[in-house]
Amino acid sequence: AAAADRPRKLLVAGDALGNVAKLFNSVETQASKVGGFDALLCAGAFLAEDGGAGSELAAYVKGSSRVPVPCYFVDSSPALLQAAPGGRQMCENLHFLGGYGLRDICGLRLIVRSAEDTEGADFVGGAFTQQAIAGLRSSSSSACRVFSPLRFKEIMAYRTVTAQTFRGLPLADFTSAVRGSILESLVIKLDQQLHPGSVIRDAVVGQCVTGARRGRHMLQYDWLRDGTRVECKSAQLVWNKHKIIWVAHFRNCF
Repeated sequence: AAAADRPRKLLVAGDALGNVAKLFNSVETQASKVGGFDALLCAGAFLAEDGGAGSELAAYVKGSSRVPVPCYFVDSSPALLQAAPGGRQMCENLHFLGGYGLRDICGLRLIVRSAEDTEGADFVGGAFTQQAIAGLRSSSSSACRVFSPLRFKEIMAYRTVTAQTFRGLPLADFTSAVRGSILESLVIKLDQQLHPGSVIRDAVVGQCVTGARRGRHMLQYDWLRDGTRVECKSAQLVWNKHKIIWVAHFRNCF
């Protein structure tokens, strides 16, 4: 029981691009400095850019080289996704997480997506749909991370892998429309707190205060507070690196 309750130490790596020997050597170097890791999560492109396994990986799969720590990786290689869409163990301590799905690693529940974002396509080879991702998100409120090779650099740029999430999901992985919807929800809730007892409802469904039709990607939004029209003119989510939280900044909202 004590072992199960102890804190876990996970190391997150980016693109290996087939240079697995260099990756594992770096892991061992870090472990010698800060202590061993329970697992290595490779959130970038693991295989070489051409999708080939390469001689380095073959050495580990054949057993002539040893993976130093349990390693879990994603990759958008169509051949690998078609061969093992649900994931598989490549060799001792080396695990492919598959195309997409929920995975539990060291007590951490992950939403995994390895494939490319192809609009309107079914999950075939290297393609998946937004419906699949939406289904995964709704199936687990405790999901903590979304790993995507094609978006990893963007996610890392916002430090999302460590802490910048909204309800457990990385903001960098949402579309601008979804982030706009989050802002709208935050602004309306703030207005409700500032005016307790007021009735808040949509002013004109699908319209802005100017009367123009409100498109999906428009961030300006308006609603009625006891018959008074309120407009959200400007709002943004800002990362506070000192408090390590997302902060909603509002300008000229009320």
